[in-house]
Amino acid sequence: MSRVNGPYVIRHGDVWKQNARPGLVDNGLLHVCDGTGEMAIAYQGDVLLKIGGASSVDAWLDANREKFDKMREMLAGMGEDDEDLELVVLRLPVSQAIVDELNLCIAISGRVARLRENLERIGIEDPSLFDRPSYPR
Repeated sequence: MSRVNGPYVIRHGDVWKQNARPGLVDNGLLHVCDGTGEMAIAYQGDVLLKIGGASSVDAWLDANREKFDKMREMLAGMGEDDEDLELVVLRLPVSQAIVDELNLCIAISGRVARLRENLERIGIEDPSLFDRPSYPR
C-alpha cells in the first residue's frame, strides 16, 4: 500500500499531525507520539470520535466518559441496538500501515465500521506489528 494523504504523517520515526494553519515555530506539524508510542482511535458504530496519540485519546475519554454513559442509557431506552452503542477505543502501534488506515478513517465516512477487519488484514500482511513489546512510560 502506498502512503495515504491525511493529517497524520511519520517523520523521523515519530507521528505528527499536519496543522492546517502552520506557524513560524511549528513548521506546520504538531507532535502526536514517538515511534515507540501508540496511536489510538475511539469510535462508536460507524462514527469516528477521536484519533491521536494514545495518551491524548485516553485523556479525552476520561473527560467525556460520563457524557457517553448518559447518551448510551438514553439511546438504549429508545431501543437502539447495544452493539451500535458500544464505545470502542483501540490502541495501535506506530507504523506506516496503521497511520494510513487512520488517515483513511478520517477521509472516508463510515470506514471506521470496518476498522477491525482492516486491522486484521494489516496484521496478516505484517504480523510483527502486533507482537511488539510495549513498555510503560
